[in-house]
Amino acid sequence: MKGETVQVLYVGDDGDEPRALFDSFPKAVLTTFSSKWTNELLDRKLPGSAFLPLKKSITINGGHFDTYRQIFYWMLSCCHGHGLSPCPDNKFRRFTTAYLIRMCANHISCDYLVKEASNRMQVIANGQIHCNDVRALWLRTPPDPEIKKFLVEHVATHLWRKSLRYKNTYWVLRGELPEFGEAINEALNAKSSASKAQKAADAAASKETGAMGGNFSGGRRQQAHRAQQEFMRQEATHGRPQKVEDPNATTQSQQKEIKQNATDQTQKGTIMLRADVVRKGVNGRPSYAKLDLASIGVTKEKFCVKK
Repeated sequence: MKGETVQVLYVGDDGDEPRALFDSFPKAVLTTFSSKWTNELLDRKLPGSAFLPLKKSITINGGHFDTYRQIFYWMLSCCHGHGLSPCPDNKFRRFTTAYLIRMCANHISCDYLVKEASNRMQVIANGQIHCNDVRALWLRTPPDPEIKKFLVEHVATHLWRKSLRYKNTYWVLRGELPEFGEAINEALNAKSSASKAQKAADAAASKETGAMGGNFSGGRRQQAHRAQQEFMRQEATHGRPQKVEDPNATTQSQQKEIKQNATDQTQKGTIMLRADVVRKGVNGRPSYAKLDLASIGVTKEKFCVKK
C-alpha cells in the first residue's frame, strides 16, 4: 500500500462530468488486482515504442459507481496481512449485488472477483432468485438482454416444474412488468409445445419398436423355455447313478488279473475284492459298489440250496 498513488475517476453511461472514486489510491494495489491499466501505470516499455508517460489518474467509463467503490475497498482490505477478503456481498438483493460485482470487475479486468461473483450467482440461481432481484435487474438502465433472458427462463422453469415459492409475489411482479409477464407466457408455451412433441416422438418410437420386436420377443421366450427345460433335466438327474458300463465288457487281461489276485489272497486266507464304484455319494446320499463275486468262486449254485 506504500509508494505512488493515482486518482481514480468515474464517468457514467450518460456522459456526465467525471466523478472522483478515489483522489489517492495506491498504484501497486490497483495493478496487482487489475490488469487493465498495468502498462499505463507501471514504468515499462511497449514493443517498438519509447517509454510511456506514467498517468497520474485513470478514468472508468460506465458501470455502477457504488459497486466500483465496493471493489476498490475490497482491494484495500486484502492488503492487511489476512489474505484475500470475501467477495463483497449485500444481504438485500444478493443476486443483483453479485451481478454488478461481476460486471464491474470484468470491466476493470479483476479476474478473481469475476470468478467469485459468477459462482455466487450460480449458487443463488440453483435455488430461487428473489423477486426483488428480478425487478431490479429487469428495470436496470441500460438494459441487459442476456440477464433478462436468464431471469425469464429461471422463473418459467420453476413455474413449469411447480416448484416456484411465493407465487403471489411473482404474480404481482408480472402485473407490474407486462413485458416480463408476456415473456413468461411465451416461455411456458414453448415448454408445453416441446413436451407434446417429445411425447409424440416417444410414442412413435415405442410403436415402431413393438412392431419390429415381435419375433425378437418370441425368440427370447423360446430361449428361456429351452434353458428352463435343461435346468429341470439336470435337476432330475442330479445325484443319480450314471450309466454303468457292463462288467462283462472288461478286457480279458483285466479279468485274468482279478482272478489271479483273488487266488493269491485265498491262499493267504484273505480275500481282497476290487470293484468299481457304481454310485458316488452326493448331497448326503450313500455310495455303493458293485462286486463281481463270481471272480472269487462265489456262485449261486454253490451257496444257494433249494428248499
